[in-house]
Amino acid sequence: MAKRKAECTPEEWALIREKDRKRKAKPSNKEWARQYEKRPETIARRKAYERKRDTSPERRAYLKALRDRPDQREKRLAFIKAYNADPRVKEYRKAYNLKKMYGIELQDLTRLVIFQNGCCATCSRPFSDDTKGTKPHVDHDHDTGAVRGLLCGPCNTVEGFIRKLGLTPAEYAARLQAYLDNPPAQEEQLW
Repeated sequence: MAKRKAECTPEEWALIREKDRKRKAKPSNKEWARQYEKRPETIARRKAYERKRDTSPERRAYLKALRDRPDQREKRLAFIKAYNADPRVKEYRKAYNLKKMYGIELQDLTRLVIFQNGCCATCSRPFSDDTKGTKPHVDHDHDTGAVRGLLCGPCNTVEGFIRKLGLTPAEYAARLQAYLDNPPAQEEQLW
């Protein structure tokens, strides 16, 4: 039978804890834990606990009353505003979103900006973090997920729009040139 902490000397307890850590770190135990989490009865038990904890009428009434108190609302909004203004939070979110959406790190984005000389790959407009529309947007292939480069906001929008129409960039350019050469409003006297 396993000893309790109160029954052991500090040295004995350290040995027991070390053995326990090693046992839990074995790959077979980790695999068992993964399988345990996937069992229907485990999932059902967890869902029942969450429902009971979050949706009991008393709990909902308490949270609603707490939310509706003006002083609590102001405190919460002030905290959220201060939290979102923190540059570390902004940097963390940016890194998290890059990793989640495109599979790249913040350093990869920086290297790509340097490789493109700090400019949009199509219009060569320089990137700037303070001007809307000139922040670098990661352009990626929606079929494969591969990152193609960095574009400014307007170029990224146009590129996506062309793809959505099902045209190639050359076809779109030809249509645009035909429109500019012979605008429909000049053929008919509408005005």
